Amino acid sequence: MSLCLISTGSDYINIKYMNPNVRGMVIKVSLLISILLIIIGTLLRINTTPGAEKFLLSATFVSLIFIALSIYEVSTSKKIDFSEKTMWIIGLLFLSTIVGIIYVLSRRDRIISTSDFIRDRHYYRRHR
Repeated sequence: MSLCLISTGSDYINIKYMNPNVRGMVIKVSLLISILLIIIGTLLRINTTPGAEKFLLSATFVSLIFIALSIYEVSTSKKIDFSEKTMWIIGLLFLSTIVGIIYVLSRRDRIISTSDFIRDRHYYRRHR
């Protein structure tokens, strides 16, 4: 079973074979959009403005994209051991915004491995 991010009919974007640079950009942008939507939704909610729930709901969906991609990167990393993977996954699930900022700004480069992507991409091309 493959992990599918976006389904477009018979063709889809497979997270496993997504370029780490593209995946990293999606992670950073989704985290930034999520934080902005949370701030806007919270401010609108404090002012009891109608439509605040739409911002907060959108922030939830964008956060789910960020969490799914980040957990995939952490769980498939060969650079960190099981206990550190568990720590990152629990942190991303329960404190996604705070841990996400730490992950994106300081630790992502240490966790991901570009050589794994190159090896998997060649395997995918041969067995497609």
